Amino acid sequence: MIELALLLLVIVVVIVGVAIVLRQRTGAPERSQPAPEEAEPANLRVLLGMVLGDQAKAERLIELERTRTPQGSRSELIDQAIDRLRADLSR
Repeated sequence: MIELALLLLVIVVVIVGVAIVLRQRTGAPERSQPAPEEAEPANLRVLLGMVLGDQAKAERLIELERTRTPQGSRSELIDQAIDRLRADLSR
């Protein structure tokens, strides 16, 4: 019985080892790290924190800034939304 348990343990370890080697060879990204296109800019995380994680509200604030600065980059628009929200909250 103990031999069977040890055999199963060895098989599992070998399978996991093979999976790790294959993942490294194929260049598959690890699940713990977001893909580059999924990574959030730091200023977006700040804005989301200010609106208590309400993604829709954050996007509305960004789009409001886009109407005021049509040529601004997304990062600039987020910074402007943060500044405007801070000003509004300090009133």
